[in-house]
Amino acid sequence: MSSLYSQRPPFIKALPIYFLNLVLLILSTQTVDFVAVDNVHVVVFLTAIFYWVVHLPAVLPLWFIFIAGLTIDFSLDSLLGLHAFAFVLYTLVLYKTRRIILSQPFIYHLIIFILSVAFFELLRWGGVSLLSMQILSVLPSLLAVVLNIVAFIPLTLVLRHLHRVVSGYGRSSL
Repeated sequence: MSSLYSQRPPFIKALPIYFLNLVLLILSTQTVDFVAVDNVHVVVFLTAIFYWVVHLPAVLPLWFIFIAGLTIDFSLDSLLGLHAFAFVLYTLVLYKTRRIILSQPFIYHLIIFILSVAFFELLRWGGVSLLSMQILSVLPSLLAVVLNIVAFIPLTLVLRHLHRVVSGYGRSSL
């Protein structure tokens, strides 16, 4: 894992990526209320974790992912360490399987993301239900999975464009 972090892009060049990661983190600290469902918590930061861990792990270090999870825990007043643990577990699994994921076409990336987001929400829902000793409503978690899936494609296009900018592809020759 340390050899990949030696390929870190220069800070100034990667600044738009860091800014977008912070925006996605801030969006993940908010809850959304719909007409019939309250407190839907969509963790759009999972898209950033998925994309950067698979394509360029040096941009999103593990310590930042852990702090991002704690930030979400503090902002939502949820169980301290739940998101941090889930993010680190998610990152480690993605890192171990990144070569397999990279060798697949985009449709498989989407399927893997759908399965991983569903597992993440199941882990979060089950952890909160178990620790609070009551069964919570499943509808907010299902809606969060659907909204994460819908946001994946446009966010991936933006992240892919930023990746190309940082890598130097697509530069115009003046």
